[in-house]
Amino acid sequence: MKEERIWLNPYYYVQNNPVNRVDPTGALDDAPLKGTNPELYENDSDVIQSNSGSKLEKNPTVPDEPEPDKFKVSLSQLKEYFPKANSDVLKELEKNLNKHMRDFGIDNNLELAHFLSQAGHETGGFKKSSVTENLNYSVDGLLSTFSKYFVKEAPEEVSENDTVYVAGDYGRKEGQAAKQKEIADIVYGSRMGNEGEGYKYRGRGIFQLTGKNNYKLFSDFYQKNFDSSKDLLNTPNLIADNSEIALISALWFFEENVLKKININKNTTVENVTRKVNSGQNGIKDRKAIFSRIRKRQD
Repeated sequence: MKEERIWLNPYYYVQNNPVNRVDPTGALDDAPLKGTNPELYENDSDVIQSNSGSKLEKNPTVPDEPEPDKFKVSLSQLKEYFPKANSDVLKELEKNLNKHMRDFGIDNNLELAHFLSQAGHETGGFKKSSVTENLNYSVDGLLSTFSKYFVKEAPEEVSENDTVYVAGDYGRKEGQAAKQKEIADIVYGSRMGNEGEGYKYRGRGIFQLTGKNNYKLFSDFYQKNFDSSKDLLNTPNLIADNSEIALISALWFFEENVLKKININKNTTVENVTRKVNSGQNGIKDRKAIFSRIRKRQD
């Protein structure tokens, strides 16, 4: 067979056979059709065999998925996925998703469902386009969330090298507002590249980008690929205030921490993706509910 298949015209060969295609000269084309439905095969093996005896890999393309460069999501679909969302937020989301998501590796329904289930949870069902970390913790909230950093009562003896932070001195209680800047500086101030800048580099964006190191990584990426005039390291509020930048930061984070580390397929669980997004299982019930709702409406 010639390398250039000049005869690959839909009128020149039989199309209704997903395995064997013959040109007018009788030559067998062993290349499987793109988009071939795996259910057409009689068994579940990873290979099929042509009449010529050569083994062919099944085409892994998900049935009924559009071509990656044509993959889009509509506003009406987003409204079905997030029925309680802010309509203006969804309009911006639809525009920006279709503009950027394919560049960050999201080019099929399954990957989109996993991304939106995470992003939807973090934004309260897209009632807002972005979030800034809320550090308005009560005393009990500090103890349950940051028990590594705060104690209920100061121990009787404290070594000279130890610093003890009593939750009651910082958390919200009757007659006292939460000391949010101090809380951020205690929790984040000496890690993730921060040097006493925990509050400045607290969580922002859809996935709440946190820590100076992460802000620098994203800022460098954004300046190189989008707008060199925007210094997100020194103007971090843009990640929360600009809906397009907020989404780009989430897509970037999702690609770096999920898509590059997990081969998403039908066996990928929401729990596994959640673990990559926030290092735990916070809000897992809601994330799973959103994912299930999206997948039912995608089919």
